[in-house]
Amino acid sequence: MGYPPAEEVPLGTYYELSTHLIALEVSRRGHEPIWLRKAAFVVDIDGVTHGWNMTRCAVTSTIGAELTTRKDYTRALLRRAGLTVAAGGSYRSDDFDRALSRARRLWPVAVKPAGRGSGHGVSVGVSDEDGFRAAWELAVSPGGKVVVERVQDGEEARFLTVGGRCIAVAGRTPAQVIGDGRSTVAELVEEKNAARQDNPHLRGHTVPVRGDPHHVPASGERVVLDDRGGFSSGADSVDLTDTAHPSYLDLAGRAELAFPQLGLSGVDIIASDYTRPATPENHVIVEVNSRPAIGAHHFPAHGTPRDAAKAIVDACTDVTAG
Repeated sequence: MGYPPAEEVPLGTYYELSTHLIALEVSRRGHEPIWLRKAAFVVDIDGVTHGWNMTRCAVTSTIGAELTTRKDYTRALLRRAGLTVAAGGSYRSDDFDRALSRARRLWPVAVKPAGRGSGHGVSVGVSDEDGFRAAWELAVSPGGKVVVERVQDGEEARFLTVGGRCIAVAGRTPAQVIGDGRSTVAELVEEKNAARQDNPHLRGHTVPVRGDPHHVPASGERVVLDDRGGFSSGADSVDLTDTAHPSYLDLAGRAELAFPQLGLSGVDIIASDYTRPATPENHVIVEVNSRPAIGAHHFPAHGTPRDAAKAIVDACTDVTAG
């Protein structure tokens, strides 16, 4: 059975959302995507075959994309470019004692596998030796490396860059619910997840139930359910494109350019206040993603939607035309 036209399928229900948004943009320009799978398609435009695998396309170099998959390489490249990363380092799987010695000077720390994504194996807020040992065992793999970093205070945001220029910013508020004085945590999570079904981006990222599901938070009490701040772990999204200080937009563009011919990226930054100029003391760059999802920019929970798909199609078609 063939794939249905992108226009006939509700967003976020069949095709991978970023790919779907780009396919709709291609269709609006009068071209017909040929689907290879639900997250990839090709299309002929003016005699040239273009292709997208989610947001990865002709502007993305193989080596640039490969380097972003390693947190240790990412730290090295960002520091080489004069950009700020969290205090810490990367350690071999047999280097526990040295890593622990460094962690003692940095508490609280985040412990992450160097070569895994989507929050897998990540522990945040580790502040004692027992917790560090447990976090290390979760993150370590034979022959792999573990990154240990001081936890930066502040909020996390995703900066979408194309061609070294930041075009959209989506803030991330860690998965949480706000008490009403009557409902349990489990009931508040169920209500929030039901409301998120109306948002094509958020419907695919459910809020988890953590801690005591029967606890009844006081009215206005905030209960954080996952402190990693990732959309995949239930974070809320808010558009910050117009409110983030221009210095952060510049940092994001420089972060993309720190990788060879990356062309397009999602730069994750933690900062104490995005409206004030960036300094080495008030932010860290956490990660650079070579295949950033764009649903949060098109469908923020709060704020102005940004047409990231158009900017990405423009960049990919311009590079082959040039």
